[in-house]
Order: sequence, then structure tokens, then C-alpha cells
Amino acid sequence: MTFQEVTNLLLGGLDPMLIEPYRWIADPAWAWWLGTGLLCLWAVVVGDITYRVVSLINKRFVKERNQEMTSWQNRAMNALRAGNKEVYTGANKLATDAFGRSFFMQLAMGLSSLWPAFLGAAWLQLRFQGVPVLVPQTDWELRWLPVYVVMYILIRVSYSMLMKMTKGKELYSQKEINPTDDAAETATALPGSP
Repeated sequence: MTFQEVTNLLLGGLDPMLIEPYRWIADPAWAWWLGTGLLCLWAVVVGDITYRVVSLINKRFVKERNQEMTSWQNRAMNALRAGNKEVYTGANKLATDAFGRSFFMQLAMGLSSLWPAFLGAAWLQLRFQGVPVLVPQTDWELRWLPVYVVMYILIRVSYSMLMKMTKGKELYSQKEINPTDDAAETATALPGSP
């Protein structure tokens, strides 16, 4: 099965659920805006759940890479203070490698939250390609993609702000997956650390 076939199968299965909000209001203009707003909310929530699961799975790996990076960085600094340039260069290279692995893992984890947005865009294209988006109470017509992107960004930012203001704040904090606040403790616990 190709990627396109899998995507079409998934979209076909999700179609009855995704189209339902578009039928709640008789006016097609308002129905499109409501349905697309709920589609964006669905994409944000599913993306957030995906991010949290991926973060939980990779938490140990990221923490180990950060500790490795801190350890090599401390060794490099100690070698520099001792005047041993060769050891400094080697340890600094290993610290940079550990940082790169940690950085790109965290980048990939962050990007994991976007797959529902792309799935939503694919579904909108199948359903609304060539159909103008009407702005209610006006004669304006827009294309679906820019409206979807702007609506998704607004809902995602609002959702993030809401999560930070509510009890979800603890779950949403970066300390759980990026324990850089513990770097000082880790550095002092390493052998040879000042």
C-alpha cells in the first residue's frame, strides 16, 4: 500500500466524524467556519496528545543526552582551565554531538504535534477543493487553505495560552522533557567537576 492509499483510507474512515459539524448549521457559510474551527481544534488537541505521548516515551533518552552533554561540557571546561587543548577539543566535540542528538530529538518531538493539521488539510482538500469559502454577511470569497492555516494558528496559540493558565500548566512545562534546570546539579555530581 502506498502512502497516498493509506492516507485516503484514513481520511475515508474519519470523514463521517469530520463532516458532521459542517451539517450543524443550515447556512453554508457559517457551517464552513464552524466546521473548520472544530477541525482545527481537533487537530490541535490530537497533536498535543501525540506530543505528550512522544515526550513521555523519549523523556529518558532526552534526559540522558542532556546529562551526557553536560558531562562532556564540564570535562571540556576543566581541560581548558588545566591548559590541555587536546582533551578540551575532544570533549567539546562529544558535548556538541550529544547536544545535536538531544536538539534534533526534541525538534522531532515538537513536530510530532503537527501531523493532525496536515491530515486536516488533506481532508479539506478532498472535501472542499474548488469550493469558495464565503465570509458570512459579505460577498467575499476566500480560498480554503489560507483560512485554515490562520484559523489553526489562532486556535493553537489560544489552546497553548489556556493550557498555561490552567492545571495543564504542569503537564505542559518543558522541565518534564528538557531537564536543563537540573544541569547545575548534574554538573556538580560529575567526577572532576568544580
